[in-house]
Amino acid sequence: MSLPMLVNSVPQISKATLLQQSRTVPCCFFRKQTRRASSASSSTGATVTNATMNAPRQEQMSPTQVFKRQWEIYQVILDGDYLEHKALYGALQQYLHRKAASRPLRLLDLGCGDSDYISRVIEECGGRALVASYTGVDLSAPAMEISKENIHRALKGTDQAEWHTADFLSFATSCQEEYDCILMSFAMHHLTSNEKAEILVQCHRLLQNSGGAFLMVDIMRQPDETLTDYHVRSQRDVDHNWVGLTPEARAPFTDHMLKYDFPETFDLLESISKAAGFKNVTILHAASKGISQCLALES
Repeated sequence: MSLPMLVNSVPQISKATLLQQSRTVPCCFFRKQTRRASSASSSTGATVTNATMNAPRQEQMSPTQVFKRQWEIYQVILDGDYLEHKALYGALQQYLHRKAASRPLRLLDLGCGDSDYISRVIEECGGRALVASYTGVDLSAPAMEISKENIHRALKGTDQAEWHTADFLSFATSCQEEYDCILMSFAMHHLTSNEKAEILVQCHRLLQNSGGAFLMVDIMRQPDETLTDYHVRSQRDVDHNWVGLTPEARAPFTDHMLKYDFPETFDLLESISKAAGFKNVTILHAASKGISQCLALES
């Protein structure tokens, strides 16, 4: 199937509309590259109560208050491991460790947000023994301030790290650097089908001379599953299994999912990836509930 045929088989939505409407929703389902963070609250692991949700309405809150409220919800999602971050990033860590066996990696993190999980991976793998340089790209400058703290801890300094406040597709298109690995975590599914194809073309260009890999942690549709079917399945999972959140706390997630989540099937993503120039697409880990996967696209 040709690239134009592939990308036309998925629903389209205006990029400008997507960025504008999803801008207040931070990290993962709170779109990582558009967070309005000013600082991260510490995670308590407690259930988000109705009292928490009875705070002032979001439109009455400052950006910092909006972030803090949504961040509390997100921390409960991480603590509950509802999207299986631990297993997904465990597989990512093993891959990066093998990839860095000969020399440390030049890592580009597109839609980096606060770099929480990747900084843990870097730290656990020996910091600079794993990563020679780190480049984070995100639309949210406040989120990147948290990223700087996390990467500084992981690398014991930031002399080999840099950050860019930019849309990751625009950055990838204009970038002339070379990288060994490019990471996108829970961000690709927010792009239109044409943008998915374009970001893969640009990332392959940035990786091809090094024989590098594009690493993607993201939600996925099942084979032959329509977007509507995926939304129904995800809604059921949230309602039945996300026990750490009240129905009121779950509502922003499900609303965001219906408006901004456009995941692909593995087969379609593999076809688009190979059309962009990648030779191999490997599933490093598939989450047990079939919601998300960790993939390696090798150039």
